Amino acid sequence: MFIKWSRIVQKWILKCLQLPSHCLICRKSTHTGLQLCLACSPGLPWLATPLCRLSLPLFPDERVDIQALFDYRVPVSQWITRLKFQGDLAFAYLMGDLMAMHLRLPSEKPDCIIPLPLHPARQRQRGFNQTLEMAKRVKKKSQIPIDATSCKKIRHTPAQSAMNVTLRRHNIHPDFFSVSSSLKGKKVLIIEDVVTTGRTLQAFCIALKNAGVVCIDVWTCCRTEKKREKRRSAVFI
Repeated sequence: MFIKWSRIVQKWILKCLQLPSHCLICRKSTHTGLQLCLACSPGLPWLATPLCRLSLPLFPDERVDIQALFDYRVPVSQWITRLKFQGDLAFAYLMGDLMAMHLRLPSEKPDCIIPLPLHPARQRQRGFNQTLEMAKRVKKKSQIPIDATSCKKIRHTPAQSAMNVTLRRHNIHPDFFSVSSSLKGKKVLIIEDVVTTGRTLQAFCIALKNAGVVCIDVWTCCRTEKKREKRRSAVFI
């Protein structure tokens, strides 16, 4: 309970004080409007192309497009850890800002942004849903509304990060998600923090499709590359 309230206070202080931006890597003041400076940005594990699209199979004749910014390596992997397990929300804001700046919306604008849902028990334990915090930054730039209530995770499962690939395949299923009929016929943009095996995301997308969602796009901060690709030599913030 103390940890949860401390995170609420942290968010309130950040909003009220409006402190000058500083780089989360080198701690120096920035003039980019982000908590990332121009000197530190090129050293991040950016993926080889600005969009780095990949597809996730849903059904035999249907796939969903995923856009990602980074390979899941240091220091971005450390950002995810600090966000999820230490409640450092500044990293959620930074990653959300970067996705909003560098990833492209589909030609047909989504009707809503959906943060990947957490089971209520996991969210109470953590005190927040990191994908919702990222989605708020994407909403600010895109002006696409967030729908954080129509989808719920109704089956509490062990964390995927604590399992090997074989166990992950059996740890998640489309039936573990509940999707409101209000999303039938809608186009949605899912926000996720990291995609490794893609099993959770795949199950959630199938649940959305089964509920009548017509178009799904996915933005994630980082993904695990099966084959190392050449890193972008420069990034312009």
